[in-house]
Amino acid sequence: MNTLTSLLRQAADYASSQPPLTSGPDMSRFESLLTACDSHNGDGAIACTILATTGPALDGEPTPESTLRFLRTATISDADISTTFGPAHDVVTRLIHQASNLTIGEAVALSAAFVADEMASARGRAWAKIDRVVWRSVRRTVRNAAEKPEGVDQQTWHNAREAMSDGICAAAGRDLVDQGVFSPQDYRTMTDPWRTVLGLTHLDDVAA
Repeated sequence: MNTLTSLLRQAADYASSQPPLTSGPDMSRFESLLTACDSHNGDGAIACTILATTGPALDGEPTPESTLRFLRTATISDADISTTFGPAHDVVTRLIHQASNLTIGEAVALSAAFVADEMASARGRAWAKIDRVVWRSVRRTVRNAAEKPEGVDQQTWHNAREAMSDGICAAAGRDLVDQGVFSPQDYRTMTDPWRTVLGLTHLDDVAA
């Protein structure tokens, strides 16, 4: 049983020890249950995105009982992770773990390094190259996994989160640079804020 499937079982145990669930397997409810058990490392958001992308549908009207049954029986396979986050899923999930524990200083520095016009231009070109499922999955997961540090204003946090999302999306498509599909310049533009503040997004960046 991998870490994410184990998290589902932990969430089932946690939910069964709490007051009765008032809703069925709604993704936002799953998010709160999984996040409560994930040690604040982003795995709850990762699991929720994977379930939303590849998870089995539940029969009939969702109930608290079916939610618990789902958490106790569902599995998240390596194939599910790859379908959701692409062939570089190990890199993507590592970066999401890092993004989930951002400090005030890192958020401010990422915002300062984020140049909206340049990023938007590179992002538009990358959108046409990187798998859409992976792109949406990364951005959804960063949005849900990264918590705004106390004391950071909304505009700063918006810029920081966009910088993180762009950096991780680019890292997810890093192999496309070597294939000549994804422009090295656009890759650098999208990853520079992350690399400046948080370090390498991908081991191959040493030679990028």
